[in-house]
Amino acid sequence: MASPYRSILVPVDFSPACSSALEGALSWARRFDAKLEVLHVWSAPAYVSPELQVELGAGQGKKRLVDVMHQVGEQQMQQLLNRVPPEDLPRIRAVVRAGEPYSAILEHAAQHDLMIMGTQGRRGLEALVLGSTAERIVRNSTRPVLVVKAGQSIEAPKRILVPIDFSNHARLALTQAAALAQAFGAEVLALHVIKKMPAIDGLEGLALSYGGDSIRSYEHFALDHAQKELELFLSQTPGHEAKKKVVHGDSVKEILETISAGGADLVVIGRRGRTLLGIDLGSTALKVLRAAPVPVLAVHDPTPIEPLEGDV
Repeated sequence: MASPYRSILVPVDFSPACSSALEGALSWARRFDAKLEVLHVWSAPAYVSPELQVELGAGQGKKRLVDVMHQVGEQQMQQLLNRVPPEDLPRIRAVVRAGEPYSAILEHAAQHDLMIMGTQGRRGLEALVLGSTAERIVRNSTRPVLVVKAGQSIEAPKRILVPIDFSNHARLALTQAAALAQAFGAEVLALHVIKKMPAIDGLEGLALSYGGDSIRSYEHFALDHAQKELELFLSQTPGHEAKKKVVHGDSVKEILETISAGGADLVVIGRRGRTLLGIDLGSTALKVLRAAPVPVLAVHDPTPIEPLEGDV
């Protein structure tokens, strides 16, 4: 299988989370023989003139604030690169530039196969604050985005979880997971979650008749149908042989419980899938990104589709 990643972008703000992301990116770059662009984007405070002069002190005179900020960014970048093994430096291109971080990062991302970015290692909604630069990038990047929280490792994933809703997004995620599994010697678990049927007064124990078979409960019917569809879906997706798991429940809860049970050290998930007998991956992907205790690779399908109601 050809390498899926020949060029990787790593945006940095010199936080501990970015250090974790860079360490992992170096490991992936070695594995896939990829080039790395390490990008730092700085922006001057709002309403400050680019020509504002600041006193440097110690008899050094004055200098434009924007020049000082750029110089500080370059110094921090050099300090970061000083921690990189010398043999890895030839594959790295360091860029320090002014701009609005969100727009600049997406602009650079378009030139690469993958983006690896760090976020703070908090839990819940604080892990990726709604409207933050990180979440906006995950929502809108046309390239896969691997999100790594401070302290997490992506150096050698061994158990890769792929939520499946039978959409093209899920197929792309499974294809990338297969390439990663082959590269790292990992196993893949394909998880399909069937949404529980909402309670309806007077219809407890609802049963369905299907194709002349004996009457079965909805959950048994859905489980049997989903297992067959998942088997077919996997057979039509080239790549690594995946293990299969089909459960009833809430998609985010089941994904997180599978991770907690030791079922994954990396999640590969597609964005904006369909919901029939499965997962609304449009919102699920972002919820998993916020709460997952392991790195998450969000894969995007470039094919335009009509958004689902409530999808993001």
